[in-house]
Amino acid sequence: MDVTYDGDRVTYKVIGGVIDLYIFAGPTPNLVLEQYTELVGRPAPMPYCVSDLKGVVAGYANAGIPLEVMWTDIDYMDAYKDFTLDPVNFPPTEMDKFLASLHQNGQKYILNSGLFGLPMVGSDICGFARNTTPGAISVDAYFPAGNWFDLFNFSNSVTAPEKADHINVHVQEGSIVALQGEAMTTEKARETGFHLLAVVSESNQSHSFGQVFLDDGESVEMGGGEGERWSLVKFHARKVGDMVIVGSEIENGEFAMSKKWVVNKVTILGMDKSQKGMSLGGTKMEGGRKMKPSTVRTNVVNGNGKFVVFEISGLSLKIGQAFQLKVRYGKEEATTSVAVYRKENGDWSLDV
Repeated sequence: MDVTYDGDRVTYKVIGGVIDLYIFAGPTPNLVLEQYTELVGRPAPMPYCVSDLKGVVAGYANAGIPLEVMWTDIDYMDAYKDFTLDPVNFPPTEMDKFLASLHQNGQKYILNSGLFGLPMVGSDICGFARNTTPGAISVDAYFPAGNWFDLFNFSNSVTAPEKADHINVHVQEGSIVALQGEAMTTEKARETGFHLLAVVSESNQSHSFGQVFLDDGESVEMGGGEGERWSLVKFHARKVGDMVIVGSEIENGEFAMSKKWVVNKVTILGMDKSQKGMSLGGTKMEGGRKMKPSTVRTNVVNGNGKFVVFEISGLSLKIGQAFQLKVRYGKEEATTSVAVYRKENGDWSLDV
């Protein structure tokens, strides 16, 4: 079959048979891609988890280095034949024991990276080329309009230092990010409390948004009907006068409630440093139980002292239940309260 292009037409010259043509009308490039992948199929979502094989795993544990997944490539094969195990170095009985020990520790095992087209690819696919700059100690990046903050130290510098033990991640105003603590495995990390990072604008007209999708980390299908093992939590925040309101709405919250996940800390960025007089007075109740006294800390986050960080800790907000957190602040040192509301039967009530 020959295919020719004449500037305004494509001509197919076939010798016989049937030719099937599929046209994806879009009209936007994103819709064309969506329509194409709907037809040919989409990859499964990336799993939540990202001798001396045993020695390697043990070495990570002894050094206190997290190891989520153990990978092996062609070394496990018998003479590099697909779907085989080396009878000497990777006998099936020993592999079964090894897998059982990994799974007992909440770790995963993958034989190889699978077929191309999966969402899990690395920089070494097809080799390395021109991926480093010798002697570089910083990277200059373009930041679109708005305030941006370093995810780790909350500064908003533009020239980012490049260090071997630091990854540059910045968050733009208008964003809310749900974070969890570190651990040796994802299974253990998912048992830690959530920390919400809300980057608000000084304007009363602006809103911040974010969301987190929660499931068992292993299901192939994401989402589904009511009762499925997933929850979607949508966060929002806005500045209203002398108050910042951080809240959430839930889809299919039963799954998150069954896991007993909680938000125990909220950090608010983007407020002018003149609001440094904020402090906490009093405690509230959550779900009928007395909450631990929360604390509010204020810190200047960059050299010119323009912004301040508000950190509200000691919370115990069920992430599977809609809530509102109202924080009042002032320009002068004053006692302020953090009020927590929860939603039941469509109505908001104050936890007191």
